[in-house]
Amino acid sequence: MVLLNCSHVVWQLRAWESRSDPLSRVRDICISLLRDVMSERGVQQRPLAVTLQELQRICDTLAHHHQPAAHELAAIIWRLHCSLSQLEQAPAQGTLSPGYLMTPQA
Repeated sequence: MVLLNCSHVVWQLRAWESRSDPLSRVRDICISLLRDVMSERGVQQRPLAVTLQELQRICDTLAHHHQPAAHELAAIIWRLHCSLSQLEQAPAQGTLSPGYLMTPQA
């Protein structure tokens, strides 16, 4: 469910458009920050922590911006931060048995 929430917010972020190139670049940077958070082995805690710190910094900066579009972007980034922060509770890489994520057969 947490990944579904994150995915939904990322789609909102991707769909967000601005007439301001600098704000569009900020959006693109936020999306690129997500690259190393997940792997086939699960949540990568160090990249997640770095990403959360950077998203917080970006959000704080945008909140003080004079353009309403910056505030809209900050709100989406804040939702992404909140969704991603739930992944901090995910089990550490390699602590789950191989069959844990498989769905049971009916």
